[in-house]
Amino acid sequence: MALDAQVCLVGEIARRDDVLKALKKMKMPYVSSETGKEFLKDRSCETVHVVDDFESYEFTDLHVNGARILGPPIILKKAEEDEALPCCNRPLFCQQMTTIVVCFTGFTRKEQLKRLGELVHHMGGSIRKDMTSSVTHLVANSTSGQKYRYAVSLGKPIVKRDWVEHIWERRADLGHLGSDEELITRYKVAPFFNLVLSFHGFTEDEKKHMEDQTTSQGGSFSPVGDPTCTHLVIDENVIKELTTDICCPRIVKQEWFWASIQIDACADEHIYKFEMAKTPRTFKMTPTSIHSGRKRRLKDSIAALSQTADQQDTPLPPRKRRSSARDAMSVSCSSILDATQTPDNTFFAATIICDLDEEEEEEEWCYEVFKEPLEQEQTGGPILAKGDIKTIFSKIPDICAVHQRLKVDLESSYANDMREAYPPFVNYFEMTKHTIQKCDKELPRFHAFLKICQSKPECGRQGLTELLIRPVQRLPSMILLLSDLFKRTDSSHPDHKHLEKALESLKGVAEHINEDRRKAECRTQLFDIINDIEGVPADLLSAHRTFIQRIEAIELADSHTGKGDNFTEKGSSVSMILFSDTLEICKKRSKYASSHKSPHTTTKPSQKTHKHIELLPLSHIRRVLDVNETETCHSAFALLCKPLMESSSRLDRLYMFALTIGNEAKADWLKTLCHHIATATCKTDVDNFLCTIDPEELEITKTKYEQGTINKAVRAAKKATKKVGRTFSFNKTPRRSVNRAVSSVSTVSAP
Repeated sequence: MALDAQVCLVGEIARRDDVLKALKKMKMPYVSSETGKEFLKDRSCETVHVVDDFESYEFTDLHVNGARILGPPIILKKAEEDEALPCCNRPLFCQQMTTIVVCFTGFTRKEQLKRLGELVHHMGGSIRKDMTSSVTHLVANSTSGQKYRYAVSLGKPIVKRDWVEHIWERRADLGHLGSDEELITRYKVAPFFNLVLSFHGFTEDEKKHMEDQTTSQGGSFSPVGDPTCTHLVIDENVIKELTTDICCPRIVKQEWFWASIQIDACADEHIYKFEMAKTPRTFKMTPTSIHSGRKRRLKDSIAALSQTADQQDTPLPPRKRRSSARDAMSVSCSSILDATQTPDNTFFAATIICDLDEEEEEEEWCYEVFKEPLEQEQTGGPILAKGDIKTIFSKIPDICAVHQRLKVDLESSYANDMREAYPPFVNYFEMTKHTIQKCDKELPRFHAFLKICQSKPECGRQGLTELLIRPVQRLPSMILLLSDLFKRTDSSHPDHKHLEKALESLKGVAEHINEDRRKAECRTQLFDIINDIEGVPADLLSAHRTFIQRIEAIELADSHTGKGDNFTEKGSSVSMILFSDTLEICKKRSKYASSHKSPHTTTKPSQKTHKHIELLPLSHIRRVLDVNETETCHSAFALLCKPLMESSSRLDRLYMFALTIGNEAKADWLKTLCHHIATATCKTDVDNFLCTIDPEELEITKTKYEQGTINKAVRAAKKATKKVGRTFSFNKTPRRSVNRAVSSVSTVSAP
């Protein structure tokens, strides 16, 4: 027959209102006691002792006597969930680790291990002696042992003992669970946890970089030969043998170091163990062996001399290493070209074809070594986001497809395919390079992945950025190889015309790539400029339009008094942006918000740096007036433009400016402007658009107010650019002087 249950509140817990309310909600009878010992022998009912401190004397005394003990969080949680109190043999303070099964490894102190086990049980967790698939978390004090290797292979979280301590400190928080991902990440065992690394065979820069990585991954480093060293990392490409004075428990290759960072766990040292070169075995010499040894050495010497003589007769440099497939290709590639009269030329042609084939084959493994592993499932989760993988490798399949077809049939022409595949790759290479550098800097696992790939023989110790640019570098190489072959091919040979055509096609592809890249850069630059101008017409962004030059100027005309026309007002600063067919006039804002703000801010969009005033087509400019330099007039020029179509006045407009730069820059600016005006109007006489005029013919009446406005504008320009010349000064003349000058220029320069 089941006994009735009651709750005994031990010590100060009896005065907690939240616990009393929870017991009333659960309709549980309760009593209070200072120690609870008087209810241990009560057989009339089952007593559940609630203790607030599991490290107190009262708790220890009750636990030794076999009492059923719970913590206050259990009472509060079960009352909230409207469930009965749990029946357990061990003391249970909370249920923060109810769903967690823990295994321990690397702990040498039994007292420490015992305490950690008790804390796990007090929080509802389970413990397993062996690392099995049912274990959810491995609490490790080292990165060695079978349990650690098994947890890494299964992808189980490996945490430090501080994880258990932290959960126990927050044991009263009902919402704080031990399985929280953020908490596990915070207390995860780093790849080089409790390890001391030494580096041998690396340059000082490489060594410093690897030492920094060691520190950031939870380890420490020491000089070579330090007795505290646990791992000696060797550059196997530099170090082949170790001296006897260097001794370390584990000697590994550098790939172990980067593999550990990539998988976010200490890699198995046996896989990356450094193997020293084996010394030849010595044996006792006998007269017979001495005689046979001499004969063998003589035979080897003759063979070496024969090989040396053959190499001297061959006019080619030593061949690079090839796989068996390439060796097979080197045998059959001589049949690609017809036999020539000179055997040396035949061999030379075959060798060049093999070089081309070898370069095409290299493109395939570059794609396999980097992209495919990044897309596969990795220990520790994805190394790169899918968006970054697409940014880096999206343009490469087209390049690989072209080169694969080139490899299959080197006699075919693929100029059109190359024209389509190469320009997008070249145009977006800077974006690809920037993405690689950003991810390399921000993602340690991707950085380690790049280092591992770089150490592979296929990469030749080159990074991903250097390998990705090789398709672009291959075109000049192909042109040089074919040019050399073309020079050595007799003009009467049937391949002579085909080689000439191939060279022309490749050169055309190279020119097309350069031109397309130039256009892409111009479009990007044009987009950036337009993005900084408020109110600019949308049709300014056009595929046929390119950016040419940009200058800052001050308006000198005054439309209010009839002395010329204005885009803004007299004395105002304007920015003149010259494109291939139009001139954008805009005004720089004196105050604007910075555009370099965090994308996570919720503030309104930042104000643009410039405001649009007018878009002046170059075909509307009749003449460019170069104002002669005087003591009182510097860097001045004027634009004589056709009247506006919507204006009732049919008089030409005159705009006068002063550059905020020197006279030499003014001459270059006016020359460039006239050149593009001539191009836009389909005229060949560029000089006809430029007229020289004295400042007296464009004099402006200066009142004190007007002079102050100009001086103020000039001072502002000086402060902004520090390149402004002296203030402008003009003598007083009647208004008709300006009208007469404009009229005379219009008459002379009318097209």
